[in-house]
Amino acid sequence: HKKLLERLTKYNNIELIKIIDLMRKQDIFATILEIIYSIIIVKVLMIASDLGINEIVLDEKIENIRIRDRFSMELKKLGYTITII
Repeated sequence: HKKLLERLTKYNNIELIKIIDLMRKQDIFATILEIIYSIIIVKVLMIASDLGINEIVLDEKIENIRIRDRFSMELKKLGYTITII
């Protein structure tokens, strides 16, 4: 705690408020992204279920690693066969 306090004392109140505000905005953005990912995954799973699809192929070149990992995790939980190409 002492080191953290020492680091924080070099900032004035306005700088600290800006840092806290930025961190809050980043948390909100990350939360919104997670909600969007969940919606996408649910929609894909609903369509796959409606069409009788039991294998979903994910491209390993997906630049957004988080959504690819979330897809993989959710699909494994539900017993889908996952192929990453």
